[in-house]
Amino acid sequence: MLLTQTLPTVYAALGAGDQAKQEVSSLCANLNLKVFCASSDPDTTEWMAKLAGKVRQFHVNASRQFERSAGIGFPGPEHVSAGVTEVLEFDLEPSELSKLRTGGPANRHCVDAILFRTGAAFQASGRNWIRVTFSQIK
Repeated sequence: MLLTQTLPTVYAALGAGDQAKQEVSSLCANLNLKVFCASSDPDTTEWMAKLAGKVRQFHVNASRQFERSAGIGFPGPEHVSAGVTEVLEFDLEPSELSKLRTGGPANRHCVDAILFRTGAAFQASGRNWIRVTFSQIK
């Protein structure tokens, strides 16, 4: 078992630099279950998002415009356009880690986490990650 608050903490423990990052990457690749709690560290949140992967998203756009008429203030012909754009976006945005509850009375003693596992989807989410809540009270 390995516990850390952020990836840069582990990088620093291994001497920092590119070699430390490669060693941490190799180490983390062997951890089949990863538990992510609240964090705002960009390296850690981005790494988690990349780990969860990207999914195909569709963005719909539309516009409606009227031409000015040369007459007395009535609009001229209308132009309407619409489209759909297909993009790949993070399935789990990096900012999601900064939104997780951290427990204590202000959060009704609830701690949120994101579990990630290698090799199998969670039945409840259909993905290899799932958002869970732990109670700090027995």
